[in-house]
Amino acid sequence: MQKVATGLFGASLSESARTAAGAGMHFAYGGFWGAVYGLIQSSLRLPAALHGLLYGLVVWLIGPVTLVPAMGIMPPPQEQGGRRALLVAGFHVAYGLALGLVFDAFTRPGRRR
Repeated sequence: MQKVATGLFGASLSESARTAAGAGMHFAYGGFWGAVYGLIQSSLRLPAALHGLLYGLVVWLIGPVTLVPAMGIMPPPQEQGGRRALLVAGFHVAYGLALGLVFDAFTRPGRRR
């Protein structure tokens, strides 16, 4: 976020503004991937847990493995150290699993509305 503020606006962000902006960007990014998940799962209808786990892994591969290091936000997993790399991957897989199970619960046929 600091790079965007400096590059586009010639401004520096305070620590609290960087934290808030980073959290906002992360939630927006996660919301985008949640919407993409809904579109894909509505078409494929794979088992919720399987699709969620695979989806979380794909989001991790696209984001923290590819895009985030390319933007210079954090190093690639192989440079982070084993524990941190596993935590980041694990959180993304857990996100996918939770997304899959919640989406399934809300879209299951026969669910009372």
